[in-house]
Amino acid sequence: MYGIIYGKPVEVNSVGMVCSIAILFMMLLFVIMSIACFRWRMNKGLGFTMFLLYFVFVAVSLMFEYKVISCPF
Repeated sequence: MYGIIYGKPVEVNSVGMVCSIAILFMMLLFVIMSIACFRWRMNKGLGFTMFLLYFVFVAVSLMFEYKVISCPF
């Protein structure tokens, strides 16, 4: 939309893209493993686990963004 409205290209910063994709795939793996551990049934324990995994994902993403930890790639 920006490019159409202002007629300028949009600059995309790809620094840390590899780490972001790696975090997403690791979270997918952990989500599938946690669902399997709860025998594919939704209950309070699985809900709490999903909330905890989301909190960890957001925290790690913010630490990468604010350069608290650096991407090794």
